[in-house]
Amino acid sequence: GKIKLRDLTMRHMHEYQASRIKQERAAATVNRDVGILKHMFEFAVDEGVLKVNPIARLKKLKEYRVQRPRFGEKTLQRVLVHLPFPVKQMVLFIFETGCRPSEAMHLKRGNVDLGKQTAIFNMRKAGDSALVALTTRAVEAIQQIPELPGCPYVFWNPHTSTHYERINETFHRARKRAGCPEVQLK
Repeated sequence: GKIKLRDLTMRHMHEYQASRIKQERAAATVNRDVGILKHMFEFAVDEGVLKVNPIARLKKLKEYRVQRPRFGEKTLQRVLVHLPFPVKQMVLFIFETGCRPSEAMHLKRGNVDLGKQTAIFNMRKAGDSALVALTTRAVEAIQQIPELPGCPYVFWNPHTSTHYERINETFHRARKRAGCPEVQLK
C-alpha cells in the first residue's frame, strides 16, 4: 500500500500481524498472508529488485487448532432437516465420504461411477486425485440430484446452474437451528 519495498521493516510486519489478529483473523490465516509476502520478497531478491528479504526472519504466530466435534448419525439427521435441496444431499454425501466440502462442490458427473460405487475426487488441497468407494447412502444422495444439461457438476446450484462456491452460511444456519452449533462439516 503506502510503504515502498525498500522501506519495509520488521516493525511494519509485526504491526500488520497485530492488526490482522485484532480483526479476529486466525493465526493460521495471518501466517499464510505473511508466507505469501515472504515468497514475494524472495522473488524480488532473485530478480535483483531487492538485495535482501527484509522479512526473512519474521517468525510465524503460534497456531491453536480447536477441534470441534464430528457429526454423529443423530446430529446429522437433526441438521439435514434444516438444509435446502440440494445442499442436504451434498452434506449427506460429505458425511458418508469424509471428503472436504470443496471436493464435493467440484465433483463432476464424469468422475462418478454409480454402478461401481466409486468417485474420483480432485483433491484441491493436496493437488492430486483419489479414487473413493461410495456407500449406498452416498450413491443415493447423488441419485436424488437430477443431471442439469450443460452442467458437469453433481451438486449444482439451482440459482447459478453451476457448482456451489460456498455452503458455509447455509450449513451454519442449519446447525444453529438444529441446536448443535459446535459441529463441523468435514
